[in-house]
Amino acid sequence: MSIIILIPYFCLSNMKSTYERYISSTVNEAQILKGHWGI
Repeated sequence: MSIIILIPYFCLSNMKSTYERYISSTVNEAQILKGHWGI
């Protein structure tokens, strides 16, 4: 029973961390571009 709950939870947390990492890298790139263009 608990294993059935754990698998989707693990998948969701894994997706969440990947999504957060993607967002943070996108934000970093945007800040670098802003600094490059002096906006």
